Amino acid sequence: MTRHVLIVAWLLMVAGHAPAADQTLRIYLPREVVIQGEQITFDQVAVCQGDPALRQKAQAVSLGVFSVAGQQIVLDRHALLSRLASCGIDGGAVTFSGAEQVVVRRNETTIGPERFIAVARAFLDAQMQAARPHSVKVIQSPEPWVLPGETANVELRPRMSRYTIHGTQRVRVDIVQDGRVVGHRDVAFALRYQHPQAVAVVDLAPGTVLTMENTKITSLDADQPPSPGWQAPFGQVVRRPIRAGQPIPDTLVADPEPPVLVRQRQMVVVRLETSVLVVSWVGQALSEGRLGELIKVRMGTDRGGRIITGRVRSNGTVEPYHEGIDL
Repeated sequence: MTRHVLIVAWLLMVAGHAPAADQTLRIYLPREVVIQGEQITFDQVAVCQGDPALRQKAQAVSLGVFSVAGQQIVLDRHALLSRLASCGIDGGAVTFSGAEQVVVRRNETTIGPERFIAVARAFLDAQMQAARPHSVKVIQSPEPWVLPGETANVELRPRMSRYTIHGTQRVRVDIVQDGRVVGHRDVAFALRYQHPQAVAVVDLAPGTVLTMENTKITSLDADQPPSPGWQAPFGQVVRRPIRAGQPIPDTLVADPEPPVLVRQRQMVVVRLETSVLVVSWVGQALSEGRLGELIKVRMGTDRGGRIITGRVRSNGTVEPYHEGIDL
């Protein structure tokens, strides 16, 4: 008899401390939910079971509002308990299952920065086939673009932007939806090029001919493409002194002058050749001359001789030249 009384008393004590089944709220949290609209409510992010009154009260609890397009809101169990408590639901009556937190986002299509960059870079590479840069670096990453709903008919059309600065190239990517431009994003790139340049290996005096022994070719990093058709200045001569280790700019070199073939006051042979006639006579050069240059020649040996104009030939003779007409 005493044993039965003790069992009954123990059962009554346990029943007095355990909450009734209809006074609990069981909440299941998924890892992620996608909702419509800007307002977030409890029933959109969690599955509620248990006491009907608690469930009805919980489902109407507001959990916030989306403030910007593409936003994701993370709600953990502690945040949800706090919101329930503010509405009069005791946390002791709430049990959770499922995920520790839920990620909430709107039903949107987001075009990320990496997609804009990939489209812009491919377009830029195609435009720079003639002068490809040594390196291309993104210096302005675009913001994501968010379109409402699940949008599949979206096209990205790149084009060169008019707004560029020295050493950079900006590509504008238009966002086309259903054949209509709905917006754009800009991607800015820093471009670096390798410029070949000649550098003096030793001190160079004016008139020195540049060779592979006294000149080396190196690369210079620059933000503009090199001049087309650049050639190493080997065989050219230095116009001014250049110290070892200094670059050799194009403005300080020149093609070597041809040698002087006729000296001033030198007696020369003036030779006129035609298809039927060859005439030659002697005269005195009044100035020095190089190959192809025009000089004045006094005919004969007398100071009163007639002065003519002639062109110096490779063999040192002079060909008469009259008023721009080659004879």
